Amino acid sequence: RAANMVQWMPNCLGWLAEAYGAVGQPARGHACLEEAAAIMQRGGEAWWEPERRRLSGDLLLREGRGEAARACFE
Repeated sequence: RAANMVQWMPNCLGWLAEAYGAVGQPARGHACLEEAAAIMQRGGEAWWEPERRRLSGDLLLREGRGEAARACFE
């Protein structure tokens, strides 16, 4: 971040979000995905959006929020 090298940050934040979900901290995972979305928006990039949506859906499923998760997978 200090060197403004953010090209792969969404992907790294996705790995972190997945790890938070695996250890029962989906709220922290969602925060990581929100940060990734902000980075993508600032950079005008959308290449990682499908994976961000999938990870978000997985976190929502872990929280028992199936209806909200369904929208992520459509």
